[in-house]
Amino acid sequence: DSKNGLEFFHIGDDNDLKIQIKDLDILATYSITENVFSNKSDKLKWIHFGVAGIEQSLFPSILKSKTIITNASGVHASPVSEFTMGMILYLSKQFGGCEVYKNSGDWTQWELARKTIQLKGKIVGIIGFGDIGKAIAKKAKAFDMKVIATRRLQKKIEKKKIVDELIPLSNLDYLLAESDYVVIACPLTPLTMGMIGGNELAKMKSSAFIINIARGAIIDESALINSLQQKQITGAGLDVFSAEPLDKDNQLFKLDNVF
Repeated sequence: DSKNGLEFFHIGDDNDLKIQIKDLDILATYSITENVFSNKSDKLKWIHFGVAGIEQSLFPSILKSKTIITNASGVHASPVSEFTMGMILYLSKQFGGCEVYKNSGDWTQWELARKTIQLKGKIVGIIGFGDIGKAIAKKAKAFDMKVIATRRLQKKIEKKKIVDELIPLSNLDYLLAESDYVVIACPLTPLTMGMIGGNELAKMKSSAFIINIARGAIIDESALINSLQQKQITGAGLDVFSAEPLDKDNQLFKLDNVF
């Protein structure tokens, strides 16, 4: 935009960025490596990341630099909360079974009806109560569900308009034991890495579902697969994985209680 004295460059990949970063004042990106960042000049005043979770880009040299860092926290609250409710509905209303019936023509109406779950009165436990967690809570309340939520800095148990119990993270066992749906909506940090392992999954109801729309590494994937195979929990809705794209040989593909 020559009128305003601005020049825009489309940078195709890391190799291109490595060359051009020394001339940039502002960078809009999804992630950056330390190797690429090391080629910047003092001109670079601002990096904006178009995602909420930027843990992979927070290496020591970027944190020590004078470059301003911003992220897109909050922009995903509406679509991700809708997708979360979609997964809850898919798992609860036997939509997968309906698809099987449609493709096979084998009438299984009463079998599907017996497995169908009514959401009214069920408990959603939300781990992480930022913008996405709050949006999920609002939508769950619209389905007449009860909401328990936890967040890192919560000091005491509170009741709020969109959450029946907002509890400290030290009370996580309570959330796991009470919830019919455990939704992971927290950032990946050293504290949350592997937060949900075999011990935590064992504390959930056998009738419960776990849903992860945050980061794959928050759940111990092998422990989750074992729990699902053994029917220790009823099912899972997964938008993220420990390694992406998910390997075609991953056991998750073989499980009919996973979305």
